[in-house]
Amino acid sequence: MEIEARFFYSNALEVTLTPFDVSLKFQRRGTVTESAPATLTQMQEGTGVIQEAVVIGMSPQHAKVIIPALVQMVQEYEKRFGTINLPADAIEKWNKLVANATGTP
Repeated sequence: MEIEARFFYSNALEVTLTPFDVSLKFQRRGTVTESAPATLTQMQEGTGVIQEAVVIGMSPQHAKVIIPALVQMVQEYEKRFGTINLPADAIEKWNKLVANATGTP
């Protein structure tokens, strides 16, 4: 029997760590008021209204195994569709993550 999964779009993420688990709180942030949408600054600062959230909890071991799979998925996406543009500080973090995930210096 297949379990039906619900699609959830996220544009914000909070990560919580304990010695025993990792929790990822995926959020969809939206309008500040009904008539005035959140600005980019509000979204970056996390001041937009959270419209919906889903928390996924897992072991630290599971989180560590997921990282290389996500790196590989993003690299495959960029091969097929082109480079994903990021702010300079995010590019530096990404390059370090890729190096660590793939074992390359």
